[in-house]
Amino acid sequence: MTTVEYDGSLEGYFTAIFEIYEYKLSVENISDSTAQTALFHSVHKVNTQTNKSERVLAKIRKIAGNKAIRLLLCAFFSEQETSAFYGYKTIDLLLKKGESVLNDFSDPIILQMHKWQKEVGREKHRMEAFIRFEKLQNDWFVATIEPDFNVVPLILKHFKNRYQDQKWLIYDTKRQFGYMYDLEHIEHITFQDFRVEKDAFHSEESHFQSLWKNYFTNVNIKERENEKLHIKHVPKRYWKFLTEKN
Repeated sequence: MTTVEYDGSLEGYFTAIFEIYEYKLSVENISDSTAQTALFHSVHKVNTQTNKSERVLAKIRKIAGNKAIRLLLCAFFSEQETSAFYGYKTIDLLLKKGESVLNDFSDPIILQMHKWQKEVGREKHRMEAFIRFEKLQNDWFVATIEPDFNVVPLILKHFKNRYQDQKWLIYDTKRQFGYMYDLEHIEHITFQDFRVEKDAFHSEESHFQSLWKNYFTNVNIKERENEKLHIKHVPKRYWKFLTEKN
């Protein structure tokens, strides 16, 4: 049995899938290069190749369309220990049985894949709703987040479409990477210790925050407060990033 080891990137993962079939590997596990490999197991190390990754995606899309792609992406970005292997097994089932396998909830692998999709999808929608940008002196808008799952790559399209005329940066402080949009391109960035000093904020920022807090206070109807329901929809772990909660 073989452990397939890739660089942790999405392209690296789909390259690994390609090479499993290319070299007819009998796979026991798929892991990124930071994971420990069991003793006495053979290891197949993958060098990321864009053309191989794109061929796998094209094949999946041909069989089952974007529905399958979304399922695989959500599983991958869930960062669960078995998600890479389950993704491979799902692709294998698609190749053997076709699109209908995605609705076979009697299969424990397919069932788990859909559970990850639901969890990651919920976190994605929350980040799209809860992200609060702050304006800097250089007219960039910056937001920091700590999502439960690695959803930043999944929300980029939403913010690019919504804020096409603004330069923005979204940074995941938990995973120490983010993306910046300069009105033309989205670029991946990493910092070991990302922080924005107070004197970097635009002079208008405190005024805008006060306006937002006042609005939030005024639309709140005390007689209809339901803290339990509120926390259900806006969990406390997100509050430190919300302007209206600070």
